[in-house]
Amino acid sequence: PGLVVDRRELARRNTSYMTETLQSLRAEIKTTPLCLIMGMDAFQLLHSWHQWTTLTDYAHIIIAARPGSHEAIRNPALRKFHENHACKNRTALRRPAGHIMKIDVPLLDISATRIRRLCAQQRELRYLLPDAVINYIHREALYT
Repeated sequence: PGLVVDRRELARRNTSYMTETLQSLRAEIKTTPLCLIMGMDAFQLLHSWHQWTTLTDYAHIIIAARPGSHEAIRNPALRKFHENHACKNRTALRRPAGHIMKIDVPLLDISATRIRRLCAQQRELRYLLPDAVINYIHREALYT
């Protein structure tokens, strides 16, 4: 409830970059807090994203730590970026943007990275995703 799908990235004719998406959202919502939520696996690759250091200009980054994902941040520049923006107090997220917070998510150890890997290996996805999603992945030949 309360979540909506934003289609602006699908509507772009050119390559879509998260920093542009967040900049566009920020222009619409003004000073309302905005959070970009990602798993630790995605955060570990953030330094490879286009203009990644500008993301906190437009949103907070929430790192959802899945079971077993409490690994150290490997990339030195990303580790420094995290240190410069890290916060532990949730009240800081009342500001429009600028912080990085790790939160523990007591969920199953399921990630998009793992799903893609299992698909590429033609392994079973049952119990990891709803049947409708599995059927869609197979029907559209995603991740193969």
